Amino acid sequence: MAEMDGVWFAASVSRGAVMGCAFSRDRDRALSFLEGRLGGVAVSSRGDRGEGFARIAVEAMQRRMRGLDPVEDPPLDLSRLTGFKRRVLEMVSRIPRGYVSTYRDVASLIGCVKGYRAVGAALRGNPFPLLIPCHRVVNSDLTIGGYTGLDGEGVWFKRRLLEVEGVKFRGRRVSAESLWRPGLEESR
Repeated sequence: MAEMDGVWFAASVSRGAVMGCAFSRDRDRALSFLEGRLGGVAVSSRGDRGEGFARIAVEAMQRRMRGLDPVEDPPLDLSRLTGFKRRVLEMVSRIPRGYVSTYRDVASLIGCVKGYRAVGAALRGNPFPLLIPCHRVVNSDLTIGGYTGLDGEGVWFKRRLLEVEGVKFRGRRVSAESLWRPGLEESR
């Protein structure tokens, strides 16, 4: 657990991988949010390897909050996720810094064309916020959409993250120049 600019970051490690992470302005809330994401699994990072991976995860989250790519990505334990949620998170993790994709495009890219609402639900439950950058997914009309991060500051905070990563805006919408659409240009 670590603090940066008034935000607390926490990560839980088990079996040599990060099981989940969380951040909040309140230390206890970060821990309880993390435990909630893990379905009541105790938050722990004891042992040399665990503490090392927790430290790497926290440092990676802090760098993302500053708009930077992590120096090192910690191993993530995706074994507790459904196949669909895993596919969504793996696709979202490919969105480069400075770009966004839409819920609809993520659904199309994983072969679930009409599953954009299910993509949103999967991202709401992302156990690896900032490590898997769910904040890089927006509505099809390029408005921000929702975000549950940072204690109810959701949409404001999501926009701030996108701006520090270099995403361009035109008013309340993401500029089309910041849209990442691999392989979808020809299909629309």
